[in-house]
Amino acid sequence: MRHQKKVVVLIAFGLLSAAALAAQAGSRGVPAGTCQIYTRLEGLSGRLQSQQFAVVREWRTGCTGSVMASAGRGYLSFEQFQDGAWRPRAEGISVNLARLPPGTYRLRVKNINHTPLDYLVRLSYGIG
Repeated sequence: MRHQKKVVVLIAFGLLSAAALAAQAGSRGVPAGTCQIYTRLEGLSGRLQSQQFAVVREWRTGCTGSVMASAGRGYLSFEQFQDGAWRPRAEGISVNLARLPPGTYRLRVKNINHTPLDYLVRLSYGIG
């Protein structure tokens, strides 16, 4: 019984120490409102006809973060919803933007070829 109490005390002390270190690390070096959680790198795929586009993901975030996206095939358009309309922020076969303010975003993929296309998009972004 005495051994179990020592183990419980050591575990509790370890958890408190870890929590204190995490709080200290969070209070310095990371500006308030910065995204601390990101989506896992996900693969999104589909098929597009010539000159067709598709919205592969739309999301809203309340923190300042980044977005990282690349297209195995297809052309990307990254947009932000502002003043009632979608506004282009970046485009190309890859989109890597840091310090995006809180807002609503979407990523579209377009087939700029003259033949049907099977696309694959990789995407990760800040969510909280």
